[in-house]
Amino acid sequence: MRKTLIGAVLLTVAMTGTTAAAPNFIGPTGLIATPTAETLNQGGYSIGLHTADNVNSLSLNLGLVKDVEIGLTRFDNDFEDFNILNAKWKFLPEADGRPALAFGIQDAGNKIDNTPYLVASQNIGGGSRVHYGIGGGTIDGVFGGFEKDFNKGTLMAEYDGDNLNLGVRFDIASGVKVNVGLLDMDDFFVGISLTK
Repeated sequence: MRKTLIGAVLLTVAMTGTTAAAPNFIGPTGLIATPTAETLNQGGYSIGLHTADNVNSLSLNLGLVKDVEIGLTRFDNDFEDFNILNAKWKFLPEADGRPALAFGIQDAGNKIDNTPYLVASQNIGGGSRVHYGIGGGTIDGVFGGFEKDFNKGTLMAEYDGDNLNLGVRFDIASGVKVNVGLLDMDDFFVGISLTK
């Protein structure tokens, strides 16, 4: 089953176009498991479903006002099911060689570990962006990531404060994206999201 899924994903990558921001495994817009400074448009929303090694996440994010998103993520694993609340505010847009800056919080209700963070995101040319920041809680230190657009999607690499994660995000329809990759360079994950 897993080989069939991987084959279908790779075939879809070969047939698709470029991508945009989407929810990550934890819920907020970001790369694989880390947030970026991007937020949903005002009135926009995203729904994401991700799965990896006996952990599933289902997220819903809303762009409440300009540069502010909130979200709820439901986790289901072998031990328990629980919800976490996420919020992010982009307080400085990217301009004139200066990165966008955002402050956010994952798990605002402290179900696992309240995780505040500050993140910067910047276009460095050639379809590439870098993201870097510092956080507490589950991030507990510095984190960073890199993404590179190619004609079929986006390659992603990140350090989430503990682990190196690699992935690919690609479009399968307008606003619908699929993520595949490795968490901690070991656990296969797959996800699908709708962003409007």
